[in-house]
Amino acid sequence: MYGIGTLASSFYYDLWVRMPAGEPRKFIRDLAPEFHEYRRLKLMIIISHEYKYLYVINPKVASTSIRNRLRELNGYPPLDNPRDVMGHKGSGFVLPKHLSEKEFFDICSGRKGYYTFSFVRNPFDRLVSAYTYFQRGVDQPGFNAEKKSIYLRKWDPHRDPKTRTKMGFEEFVEGVCRNTHHMQDQHWRTQCDLLKINKINYDFVGKMEKFASNFVSVLKHLDAPDEIIARAGDVTNSSERRKNDIASFFTDKAADMVREKFKEDFERFDYSMDLPSLQRVST
Repeated sequence: MYGIGTLASSFYYDLWVRMPAGEPRKFIRDLAPEFHEYRRLKLMIIISHEYKYLYVINPKVASTSIRNRLRELNGYPPLDNPRDVMGHKGSGFVLPKHLSEKEFFDICSGRKGYYTFSFVRNPFDRLVSAYTYFQRGVDQPGFNAEKKSIYLRKWDPHRDPKTRTKMGFEEFVEGVCRNTHHMQDQHWRTQCDLLKINKINYDFVGKMEKFASNFVSVLKHLDAPDEIIARAGDVTNSSERRKNDIASFFTDKAADMVREKFKEDFERFDYSMDLPSLQRVST
């Protein structure tokens, strides 16, 4: 439930974004027609004026590792706990909230010549990663209480599967795939939607499956030092702990639901709709 401050901000944003204005305002309205999405995007886009790039964060696609290398590119030493980068404090990152609407529009549209990039992941793999990541938090003290496990309020179509009680994977998939509300958790929204793929002008969209080589290419484009490039393949949440392959999580029914829900992701990013068979899964 929203607090009074958030409700007031939402009301103000709804008025502001719909006021007659120029092209930059229209772009923001197309990007985030609702306050909830605007608030999310303010923290999910990283910009550097010095290195002239824009990076759109895609959760469960090595985003912690990418942010750590970009933070080091800003001259900061490596963090003892790489996950501390998630709050963006002490990182030197420029966020959309630091820019005027015209500056933000000019960068996203390519008018400033900033190198715009992100990374994507096989939808089957990404969904399993999100499920296992939040499920394993149940027994870990200090894990984010709001995402401690996965919960489905079956009779409320505006709610995601998250928090309070564990659930089986197929039930989780069913909740993810039937929910089309714009407030769905970003860890299982479509990647085309998260990346605003039809609205932001991308120079490069790398793949998790080729992360090391793809990210090396990005860092070289940004003229990163050799010591940062050497750590390009370090994936913070990589895990060898699961013996089962991706396909073992899915029944035919669950796989078909994912194919339908994430059809645009499969097609846009050239992923096969066949279930992958991988022994190692990065979470």
